[in-house]
This record gives sequence, structure tokens and C-alpha cells, in this order.
Amino acid sequence: MKNVFFYISKILDFLINPLVIVFALLLIALFTKKKKLWLGISIILLYLFANPYIVTNVAQLWEMPTTTIVDSTYEIAIVLGGGIVTNTQDSNIIFKYNPDRIMKALKLYNEGKVKKILISSGSGSMIHRDILEAELLKTALAQIGYPDSIFIVEAKSNNTYENAVYTKEILDSLKIPYNKTILITSSLHMKRAYKCFEKQGIDCLPYTVAPVKSYQAISPSFYFLPHASALELTNNLLHEIFGLLAYKIMGYA
Repeated sequence: MKNVFFYISKILDFLINPLVIVFALLLIALFTKKKKLWLGISIILLYLFANPYIVTNVAQLWEMPTTTIVDSTYEIAIVLGGGIVTNTQDSNIIFKYNPDRIMKALKLYNEGKVKKILISSGSGSMIHRDILEAELLKTALAQIGYPDSIFIVEAKSNNTYENAVYTKEILDSLKIPYNKTILITSSLHMKRAYKCFEKQGIDCLPYTVAPVKSYQAISPSFYFLPHASALELTNNLLHEIFGLLAYKIMGYA
């Protein structure tokens, strides 16, 4: 059932991509008599999806606020993957998306606020099932001098729900108190992630990174001109909204 849900979720994620939605509407305009109506809807939606000012303000209604770390030492920082690293055809490890998640965990470790870092991320890909993000990330960090001993790798999970399930297994096996753990992920992702961990009984401290306001800029173009970064943010927001809805239906969150 988990594998079926994984593949269905990937297909649905493709279908709710804002560009796919606009392209589908354009196809309808091409084959319907009311061409101007559907063309107009397509243009308006594309502008709304790609307008930085509109998208950032809507996204801020969804994100979880940043938590302040109290003056205490936690046992483990749980870092959720999300395309942070991958490897190239010539076996080089490269950083891609959401590097602030692991960078924040390393900062907390360097400050003595966490003792270890648990990296939770398997493949998450329909095609490259052998690329395990957590393993790659641990290797990349070891190459720049961080000791293997501070990292705990969970590389079986394919999605956020499984992040929570397999992380719980590790925490239980190590007898780590749940309230001595920090959950690190992006501000948009945290709502769904925290509900999954909460569902598993993990009373962790949610610690968000990459606040939506980091997308904002004070310039006329930010308010009026479409931008690719806004499309990306729209895509992430739709992914989280429909993702949480699906998780609620499945009982995962």
C-alpha cells in the first residue's frame, strides 16, 4: 500500500504543478469554442502563480513561524531531506535544493546545542531508487571534515510520513527522549512534517528554516512583474497543501 501511495503521490504532484495546470487550460482553449475565455483564464492564473508579491503573502499564511532555540542541549537534530544533494554521472556529490536545512543543523552542532544529527531521507525518486540522499549527505559532510560519529543515517524513507515512522524506530532503539530532539525543515514543509511526527507520538521541537519572507524584495518588479522564483514557491505551496490533505485522508498526519 505504501508503494502504491508513493507512486500515486508523485503523479498527483506532477498534475498540480502550476505550469502543468496552465498548459492544460491552454489545451482546453485550443480545442474548445470558447477560446478567449479559457485563454484569459490561463493568462490570469499564470500571472497569479508567478507574481512574487501575491504568492509570498499567500504562502506566509501557510508556513510555520521560526522557533527560538532555548539555552539547552538537545540529543539529536532531525534533518529532513528534500533534494539537498545528489550525485552526477561521474559520481560527484553536488548540493541542489534546501541546503539551509543541513547548514542550520551543523550550526547548532558547532554551537553545542545538539549532540548528533539524524539525516532522514531515502530516495524519494520514481526512477533513481539507488540514490539515497542521507547516505550521500553524510559522505559529503565527511569529506569536509565532519566526523562520521556525529551522524545517524535513516535512508529507507521515501516521503515525509516515512521520515517520521523510521525516525521513531531509530529514536526508540537509541532510547532518545522525544522532547530532546529538534526537527529541522523548511517553513512551508514544517506544518505537514510536524503533524506526521506528532502522529507518531514524537514530541520534538519544530525548528523552521527558509522563511517565505526571504523571497521578498523591495522593488517595483517584486510587486508587479512575474518571476520564476514565484512559480517555484507556488509549486511548493500547492505540494504542501495537497500533500497534507492526502496525508489527512490516509491517516498519516
